[in-house]
Amino acid sequence: LSQFNIVVTGDFASSSDVEGRTVVGGNLSQGATFFNNPGAAAASAFRALTVYGDVTTGGPLNVNNGGGAAIGGSSSAIINDN
Repeated sequence: LSQFNIVVTGDFASSSDVEGRTVVGGNLSQGATFFNNPGAAAASAFRALTVYGDVTTGGPLNVNNGGGAAIGGSSSAIINDN
């Protein structure tokens, strides 16, 4: 678990920045900026944002530092991979 900043087994919604990797077991329903400051992040095979459910946000998601996103369900979100 040390490779993640946030681990959620259910649904997740946040408008706050997330410094490291995030894994969501359910749906993601609000935009934020992910992998904002991964400097000390442990090595991982996971992307910066991993969502096993659907992604439905009112605004774009920002995934910084080339972290990438993996979405298991459907996505209607704009994902900016910076």
